[in-house]
Amino acid sequence: MVRELFSESHPISSDLRWNTHIDSIHKKAFKKLGFLKRRLKLAAPETKLTAHKTLIRPILEYCDIVWPPYTHLHASKLEKIQKLSLRFIYNKYNSTDSITELYNRSGLPTLDKRRRINRLKFLYLILHDRVRIDRSNYLVPFHPRSTRHSRSHALKPFQARINIFKASYFPQTVEAWNALPESIATLPTCEAFVVSLRDHLV
Repeated sequence: MVRELFSESHPISSDLRWNTHIDSIHKKAFKKLGFLKRRLKLAAPETKLTAHKTLIRPILEYCDIVWPPYTHLHASKLEKIQKLSLRFIYNKYNSTDSITELYNRSGLPTLDKRRRINRLKFLYLILHDRVRIDRSNYLVPFHPRSTRHSRSHALKPFQARINIFKASYFPQTVEAWNALPESIATLPTCEAFVVSLRDHLV
């Protein structure tokens, strides 16, 4: 029998699959979008976009660095809210209205891209002692025997045999970190790092 735990206002199932957590976020964001549709029906797109960034997106991104959507289904469920919000922002509800064009028009990245950027940004901060986490407990420089493709910024990968652990913060983010070009990973400031990430990640 799977029991539910609670963190803040979001329930988490004890099997760590986050189904209840994702459902709770989806319900909360959908309700907030309905509120905005009633209150901002005649507002300009710029006003609606600001409302989305301020009131809806933070709900969709609640603790997503450590509790990312575990499956494609979970990720799609949250992204669907942002897509619905974009259609509301520009009053484009026809199936022929391209959601890709709405993303481009708004300048909004997908939630998946923002999650990847935020996870890597947080790892950058850990590595540069900008947050109160002892990096030596989790992160070890990686120096493989073969130096042909080695990178100075590489970290020792986690040996994750269980999918849930593999999808958790450190295993997933270290893998993404090691895949970064050295020219990005070694940038001297977090601001420059994030700007380069936005251009690098698709």
